[in-house]
Amino acid sequence: MRSLQLPIMRAPVLISSLLLTIPLLPQVAGAPVPPVAAAPLPAAAPKITSVVVFPQATSQTTSQAATTQDFVLEITGTGFAGIADMSSVHIAVLPATGVTPTPIPVLSRSLDNSKILAQFTAPANYALEEVALSTGSSFVTFETGTLSCDFKSKVQLTPQIVPKKQAGDKYGNGVAKNFHAIQLSIVNECPMAIVVPLGGISVVTDHQAEQPVDNACTEKGSLVAFSLDHVTSIFSADRKLTGRRAIYFNSVQALATIGSAVEPFFAHGFTQAVAILGGGFTTASKELLVDMSAEQLQNLTSQSFGSTEQVASHGSLQKFVFVRRSEKCKEKPIETDLSTGQFSVNWELSPASAEAPKTLNAPAAKPAAAK
Repeated sequence: MRSLQLPIMRAPVLISSLLLTIPLLPQVAGAPVPPVAAAPLPAAAPKITSVVVFPQATSQTTSQAATTQDFVLEITGTGFAGIADMSSVHIAVLPATGVTPTPIPVLSRSLDNSKILAQFTAPANYALEEVALSTGSSFVTFETGTLSCDFKSKVQLTPQIVPKKQAGDKYGNGVAKNFHAIQLSIVNECPMAIVVPLGGISVVTDHQAEQPVDNACTEKGSLVAFSLDHVTSIFSADRKLTGRRAIYFNSVQALATIGSAVEPFFAHGFTQAVAILGGGFTTASKELLVDMSAEQLQNLTSQSFGSTEQVASHGSLQKFVFVRRSEKCKEKPIETDLSTGQFSVNWELSPASAEAPKTLNAPAAKPAAAK
């Protein structure tokens, strides 16, 4: 009986040992622990932190009545990575007057998903105030604030006199002998475009106070820039009537006409001379005295300062203005100052913002001999 009771008494101990060792099996060293799946984080909503506008090349009509410009819009922010379809993103800008297309489509997104680029066309003096971005599921806006600029330090105008011979070669002798040509170089580093009217440009010489009193060469006040229409009328008169080339060919043509009228009263040799004068001699003269009027007129119309000129934000402009020249007074202080670059230019600019027009002064870039 004792031998049969031992296995029965040890069975509960073995069962208890197995039950105790079963929970410890996953704790064995080296056994892999199954990972716990994390819940996906919600995509961050788009947010705009900054906006920058980059003006592109200006396209301007010949009449200067309508001037537009292409702008590239760079939007920097967060949450752009969650936008799956960029074609569903649309952008609107304020003010919207003259802006095309509307809405503005997206050009591209940066690789780090921090920037969105778009392009639109607007007036050249366009000043951005607000941007709105729609992704289809969210809508976010950003205000740029009121634009302002220190025009005295951020906008620079540098005038420089053009030598008389160069002006004659570019614009014709008629323009060179009647006007001083002055190149104006304008650099605008402000965040908005500026408009410069021709009527606000005037020239003051350094020694204007030293002029003789009540003299024919006395210039009272500053010299104003002439309009393009006035300068081209002087150019046309020189080419057709008062210029040396015009006087020469008009005289040859007149002599040939008179000779043809009186040749019946003279010998045959006179008739041949008249034919040579009106034919071969005139043709040879045109080969020597080349007519450059077409090129000079093109230079004059394309390079002259218009009634108003617009300079884009972070842009530049180079144009020429013309002030009167007096050959009779060329030895007087005012003419000497103009010829040697000893003058300054008063000019007015109108910013494309709520600020009032500004009047500035810029000294001329003096030649080395005049410094």
